[in-house]
Amino acid sequence: MRDALLRAQGDTSNSVTRLAALNAQRAARSPRSVYRWDDNSPLVRVPKRFLDQLQLPPVADRRGRLSEQIKEVLQLTDSEAQQAQSDIDRFLSNYHAAQAQEMRRVEPKERDLHEHKPEETRVFEVPDVSVQLGEFRQALFGELEAVLGSERFQLFRSDLRHWMPVDDDYYGSNSGHAVHNFGYRIRFYQTQPGDRWVTWSLNASEPNHNAMAGAMSLDEVPEPFRGHLQDWISLAQSQSPKDGGAQK
Repeated sequence: MRDALLRAQGDTSNSVTRLAALNAQRAARSPRSVYRWDDNSPLVRVPKRFLDQLQLPPVADRRGRLSEQIKEVLQLTDSEAQQAQSDIDRFLSNYHAAQAQEMRRVEPKERDLHEHKPEETRVFEVPDVSVQLGEFRQALFGELEAVLGSERFQLFRSDLRHWMPVDDDYYGSNSGHAVHNFGYRIRFYQTQPGDRWVTWSLNASEPNHNAMAGAMSLDEVPEPFRGHLQDWISLAQSQSPKDGGAQK
């Protein structure tokens, strides 16, 4: 009876194993569920590769504040967003500190005025800090990858090129860049009461770099220049903001 019971238990165990194997084979052959559009849902599912084409801004302004779009698309938790923001803030602070060490204010020349008076124009020569920038960037990217993981970090880094040079081979620039890998001469032009923006123009120190110009909101004035422009900022803030106008 004992031998018969052992044989029965063995047969039962083998049957369970075969059943599990058959179920696994059937599951593998079953078609994957198909996603269906739901008119009642506020969400839609898209392939990850689609995100490469969106060109979402990782940061919302020159201060490097994370954009709401990137938080949502990369599904950042509050903790991840806070850590990534802290990493970006530290990077930008280090970059500005390196600039401030040798930056100097100079008297405006005729080519700086652009139809403004000399007393309405403040000019600064900013050194090339590309060597330090490389170190700061390497630290930033390492920290961001640790927070976001490899896949999300690559998406974040790709679109960050619209805010800063993302590698040593990048020599382009645009008026939306908050970080530059070259020395430059920048001019700011006096604000008026009620202005929400301060206009500026920039030329790279080295030849063959394009000049650029634009306007930035008062709270986006970079830290190295803020003390030099505080009286103009206060003047603009002395009245209610003017209607109209757009950031360039």
